[in-house]
Amino acid sequence: MNDRLVNSDRVVLRTDLVSEDAIERFRKNIEISFITGCWNWSGAKNDQGYGEFFCKELFKGVHTRAHRVSYLIYNGEFSHKAYVCHKCDNPSCVNPDHLFLGTPFENSMDKTKKQRNGNTKVTIEQVRQIKNKFRSGVRVKEIAKEYGLSDRYVREIRSGVKRTWIT
Repeated sequence: MNDRLVNSDRVVLRTDLVSEDAIERFRKNIEISFITGCWNWSGAKNDQGYGEFFCKELFKGVHTRAHRVSYLIYNGEFSHKAYVCHKCDNPSCVNPDHLFLGTPFENSMDKTKKQRNGNTKVTIEQVRQIKNKFRSGVRVKEIAKEYGLSDRYVREIRSGVKRTWIT
């Protein structure tokens, strides 16, 4: 287990809501990026890059987005109608310091403010950074891991299928 997850001042576990076994299983799927501060989910992900976690005691025993589970573990209960939004815009991030509760409207406004309208997964600046990393010889897998994206999505940025107008 990552010592940073255990020794962080931020970590206050809600073992009253989630079993210690489930928390331990959850933590095994976290890889910390010391560049971004994101806790990237290394377990199963959906097509949009969001982590998926199964815990029979939570969310009626169905697979749930990992960032929602993280918010519950570290911050406590919230309405099932609430959105758990990312300050960092990294869909695979489960760092509770990067998460906040919002409404669908607030989430939409946050995406607009950060230029993440529509189905985009990264900001304009992040696309520029990714393209610069390619020019420097950084591999697709490394970039995908850093930004919490699928390998396919990163390859599509490189090949010009996605965000071609950004240089």
